[in-house]
Amino acid sequence: MEVKVNFNEIVKVRLTKFGIDILKSRHMELNNLIQKRGGKGLEEFKLKIDDDGYSSFQIWELMSTFGEYMYMSSELPFKADMVITK
Repeated sequence: MEVKVNFNEIVKVRLTKFGIDILKSRHMELNNLIQKRGGKGLEEFKLKIDDDGYSSFQIWELMSTFGEYMYMSSELPFKADMVITK
């Protein structure tokens, strides 16, 4: 079976604690950079999780955010199963 999926499609994943920590760290780094350059800064980090425990990302965003952490025998930032939404 073949399935065509565009990188702009939305996928839902269940983040692990490690994945949440990555998102928090990236948020803090961006906030610090904005403030360092004289900006107001970002709002407090808020994780969006649906009632089933999933967070949504475009595929390219998921790859960009977590790709460097995904390698054999690594701690995963999200559960291995993902849901592709249409």
